[in-house]
Amino acid sequence: MNKPIEQFKTDVQEELENFIESNPEPRELKRALAIRMLIQGFKVTKIKKILGVSAAFVSKGKVRFALEGIEGLKLKHKGSKGYLNQSDRISIIEWLRSQNQID
Repeated sequence: MNKPIEQFKTDVQEELENFIESNPEPRELKRALAIRMLIQGFKVTKIKKILGVSAAFVSKGKVRFALEGIEGLKLKHKGSKGYLNQSDRISIIEWLRSQNQID
């Protein structure tokens, strides 16, 4: 095989291993493990069975990884903005701590 391609493959695998070892969010970890298994030559049916995911999950992860690298494996949503401001949160937490057990 061509040396630059082999080096690229090695670099990608190393980056993927570093991401897996960084203890990402569980869904990100499953995506990374699916990609690693694809690189190692596992068939999609085996990956589905081992990780408990769908073929679409594996396929989408593969495409996202090809286009975006590690960033493609990460969750994109940031969640919703909280309803309470900081002082309201503190007030509620203090109130909850001051309450006796509920009967």
